[in-house]
Amino acid sequence: FQAEDGIRDYKVTGVQTCALPICHDQEIRETAALCFGIARTQAPDDLDILLGLIADGEAGRAATGQARVDDRTRSFAGYALGLVLQDSTDNRVRHRIVTQLMDLLAAEGTRDRNVAVAAIAAIAQLPSPSSPAAEILRDAACAALLKFYRLELGPGEQLIQAHCPPALAQLAATSPTLAAAARDLFVADLASSLDQPGNKRTNHHLAQSCAMALGALLRPWEDDASPDAATCKLLLRVWHEHKDPQTRSFALVSLGRIGGKAARAALLSELDRANRSIERPWVVLALGNLVAIRHERALQSGSDAEPDPQIAKALISALADVKNPNALGATAIAIGMCQDRSACDALSALLQENANRDDFAGHVAIALAMLGDDRSRVQLREMLPQIGRAHV
Repeated sequence: FQAEDGIRDYKVTGVQTCALPICHDQEIRETAALCFGIARTQAPDDLDILLGLIADGEAGRAATGQARVDDRTRSFAGYALGLVLQDSTDNRVRHRIVTQLMDLLAAEGTRDRNVAVAAIAAIAQLPSPSSPAAEILRDAACAALLKFYRLELGPGEQLIQAHCPPALAQLAATSPTLAAAARDLFVADLASSLDQPGNKRTNHHLAQSCAMALGALLRPWEDDASPDAATCKLLLRVWHEHKDPQTRSFALVSLGRIGGKAARAALLSELDRANRSIERPWVVLALGNLVAIRHERALQSGSDAEPDPQIAKALISALADVKNPNALGATAIAIGMCQDRSACDALSALLQENANRDDFAGHVAIALAMLGDDRSRVQLREMLPQIGRAHV
């Protein structure tokens, strides 16, 4: 980075890296702050700078050469701290970062929206605990996020609170007690957004986040006796009845992530009845997600991952009924997620027929790549010169 009136340099993991320019170039300050996170530096002096930046403290002001650290630079410092936290194995470093981020969320009078969102995103990067001390820190981080999420704030700040459910779902995944507490809270809030007109938490982003978080917290929906069957049915009801289209869509995608025989049957049923251009893209992505996650879980457990020919066949058939480019592209990607190579021939034929359709051919090519179809390499290479001429 270059600046007319100078720049400060700092050592980051043994490499001479510019930190924050003593100038007024906003983008340079932001990028320089983020570089500390990209370098995953955990040196005490570097952490002093990042923590000073996000807190608008003395170290941050000295590094920028300004009377106060602007909020955008503070936010980028927060994202950098998340990257450092993600890579750290030193619980003292983790504790130092998380403690300051929690204090920042609690400081109501000095809380900027962008900075608060960056702090939540950074806390969510705390690695799974591997020691009792790490568990205590994880529990404290969850408690801080829950406390902030429960605050009675206006619709504007509810947008900030909406970042808490996904973060909590990620942190609580390794603790059955925390997962249950978070799950109950998000179920109650999602149900309230559906049923209670007098609900004060009116920002739809809260309901959207709850729907997404439940996809990571619920157990597979196999049948009516499944532990979370009632909540899975709530998600299906949200898909049918919620006034916010995005909340509806996220609820359905979460059903795909949850998986299970009952979820699979419900999604296949929705595929037949969904609106082709608006609803069907979300249904097909939910089905693709269901198969992909089941495939991933099988690999993690060391068992064989079997494809789902019925879902793959249903998705290929759906392509014939769809004209909307977005729906076509979503369906192609969902087929790729299914990991059923019997679909390769159909996709290859579609790619050949739609080679000049930029809004669709690219998605089909990605689907073939996801399926690992080596035969499509020749076809894609032959298409490249034609694509190049079309965009000249």
